[in-house]
Amino acid sequence: MTFNLYIKKVETRAAFLLTMEVGRLLGKQECNEASDVELQLLRLLTPITKLYTAKQVRPVAATFPVRLHF
Repeated sequence: MTFNLYIKKVETRAAFLLTMEVGRLLGKQECNEASDVELQLLRLLTPITKLYTAKQVRPVAATFPVRLHF
């Protein structure tokens, strides 16, 4: 059990750091301060970050019941 918690902690921290790096690169792009390498890195990391974080959320979201109110 403890080992699984450590794995989840590392995965969560990795997702946070990856998201913050993409946010930093996006901020530099919006201020027109990003280099060509940073722009290429942003284009590469954006879809990877979306996929990685979405895969982490899916098992958590599956534990909560979804109620639609119309």
